[in-house]
Amino acid sequence: MPLHAQSALIETSKDPRKGVRHKLLLPVSAVQGVGLADAVIHNLSESGLLIETARHLAIGETIEVQLPDTGTRAAKVVWGSDDLYGCEFVDDLPVGAVSAARLRAPFDMERIDEADELPGPSTARTNDEKLPFPARLYTVLGLAVLSWAVMAGVVAWIVG
Repeated sequence: MPLHAQSALIETSKDPRKGVRHKLLLPVSAVQGVGLADAVIHNLSESGLLIETARHLAIGETIEVQLPDTGTRAAKVVWGSDDLYGCEFVDDLPVGAVSAARLRAPFDMERIDEADELPGPSTARTNDEKLPFPARLYTVLGLAVLSWAVMAGVVAWIVG
């Protein structure tokens, strides 16, 4: 069953089993028999992938995955749990095939994990951009004095 890769989100982690696993959110389409199934690849390495699909995949079943710039690759389902299936490629992917899939990703997951948010414009200052301590202290004290002056003016206006 061909699976066609689309846009993806990626993160890299080292797994002691085999090779480096790259976390992906890679939507794919799966053709199973005469039906079409939506699926998502959650991680990808040279030796295998983790795929999520609502369709049942049998342990031992061989599927075909269409990755960007790589072509169709056969993978055997080795385990399943709910909608998640671990698959091992019949022939290991070349490093370039994994890199091509990573390059198709719209975001760098390692940076997203560090920031705990999607990349985008930010108005927050980093530690390097903070004002010096005396400037921050004078700002806080000035705002406190201004607040008290406003409250005193309101009280004087109400009483007077």
